[in-house]
Amino acid sequence: MKLRLIRKNDALNNAAITEATASSIGVIDLDKKFSSLEKPGLFVLSAPSLLMARSIIVETILNNISNKTALLSFEDRSDVFNISPEKTTTLLAAYREEKLSLNFIYVEEHKDFFNKIKHDIAGKKFAAYDLIIIDIYQDIFLSMPEMDLAFLLSSWQSWFLSQRKICLWLVYGDQASDVINKKFSKFNNLFNGLTVIDYNKSEIRYDIVFWHLKASVQANISLKLQFDDENLQLSVDKYNNPSSQVTLMSPLTGQETTLVLKPINSFDEIFPRKWQVVSNFDEIDKIISHDSVATIIIYITENIEISQIAHNILEIRKKGGRQLKIILREMVQRLRNSDEKLLVNLGANIIIPQAVDFLKFISMVYALQGSYFTRSIPDNIEELEQINLSNYEKGNLTVNDFINQTKGLVDYAQKMEINSSLLKFTLNEAVPIEEILNLINIKRNGDIYTHCNDHLYLFLYQCEMAAINNALNHLFSLPYEDLFLEQEFFTYTDEIRHELKLMANITNTENEIANSESIPKENKKTVNLASVIRNPAQPHNIQ
Repeated sequence: MKLRLIRKNDALNNAAITEATASSIGVIDLDKKFSSLEKPGLFVLSAPSLLMARSIIVETILNNISNKTALLSFEDRSDVFNISPEKTTTLLAAYREEKLSLNFIYVEEHKDFFNKIKHDIAGKKFAAYDLIIIDIYQDIFLSMPEMDLAFLLSSWQSWFLSQRKICLWLVYGDQASDVINKKFSKFNNLFNGLTVIDYNKSEIRYDIVFWHLKASVQANISLKLQFDDENLQLSVDKYNNPSSQVTLMSPLTGQETTLVLKPINSFDEIFPRKWQVVSNFDEIDKIISHDSVATIIIYITENIEISQIAHNILEIRKKGGRQLKIILREMVQRLRNSDEKLLVNLGANIIIPQAVDFLKFISMVYALQGSYFTRSIPDNIEELEQINLSNYEKGNLTVNDFINQTKGLVDYAQKMEINSSLLKFTLNEAVPIEEILNLINIKRNGDIYTHCNDHLYLFLYQCEMAAINNALNHLFSLPYEDLFLEQEFFTYTDEIRHELKLMANITNTENEIANSESIPKENKKTVNLASVIRNPAQPHNIQ
């Protein structure tokens, strides 16, 4: 990183350093328990303007003047210390005594900002400093993917905890409050504290999303601030503040707890000794506390109710936080692809299928330790708009019913990014259609078939191309390759819709022909079937 040291006029008198009034961030009259920087780790604040950010930086340095502090700032803010002479003298005194380091970064380097700082941290450039303040413009976070942000927060927090140092990120900009609140709040288990300063209609609001989470102190309060333009100071408005609600969390017990939820005496698996077997979700709710790092293993059996499990997973995730691990272990092939996506979106970390043996299962549980849940947690299940397949028919339908139901399922599948398959089989005249229909055994709602124009159409909801062969072997009691002359499979949404349109055209044409038999011959119209019936397509090769 190209760092340029800025020195003020050396002719200034060396003034005595004032003693720090508190180890806190730069908002005057803010309750110390919500602003203290005594715990090591990473803290994040946001400010809506350059002036407010400058005020927070200066006051934070002054409040921690007895510590060795490093400030990293962009070059275009070299006037950050354009403040009162008294404060300037105090800061310069700290600088001359090597208690304050001023590092200004070239603006054009902001895209590689974190990589360059990471390189300097690895090079022990800031090893001698207790407090590191870094101001960051909002644009750095606007396009950052969630996983990258989570990794960044986690790695920085780990480093500062191991080095027993404090780091304060100050994110500033006109969109900083929205960016920080949306992006950072979902990773509250990865760093120490998060505050958002928002300026709206002449009112400055200070929202503490959480603070000192590692010390088991959690707060969700909002205070009104006032800004002194003359002295460039942010302070709490003591006389115009609503009552605030504070939640203090007790220290978490059972940090390494692993809970196994399964029917009593249903399996003889020998779990590791430290795993605790429970029989219902009420027991889990009593054990799990807020910001838990425990692991919950839920066994999926044949008689389990998916909707109830989904509700319980969401409630546990909302209570336990993002560091809680929720593992689903299938003992039978019970979950459809839509069920799996629903449960993962509601809070499950991973679903381990039935085919995984027990030793591999234990290894996967171990590998998941230390992970965190990064997806957005919905307020309720209805937000995910899960489809109820029990409302759809299954089995043999008329052509029109088949087309209409398939269209509806395809539309929903596309919205949920789920792939389904439409299969088209050319019938063999040597095998009566009645015998073929008797060989089909449909088990799942949403799977339907129909007979149209010497073809058998079969729609399999949530069936990928790679799973078609296996599905057909279960649907037909005889090898399906021997029953038909050729097969054609459609798995892309546009292909399925196009084929459904062709089916509808053919059906309408056949109806017109049937209705015209009672009309005198001279009034009959010739129907050009070649215009509505396309040439047979070649079947896909399925491995």
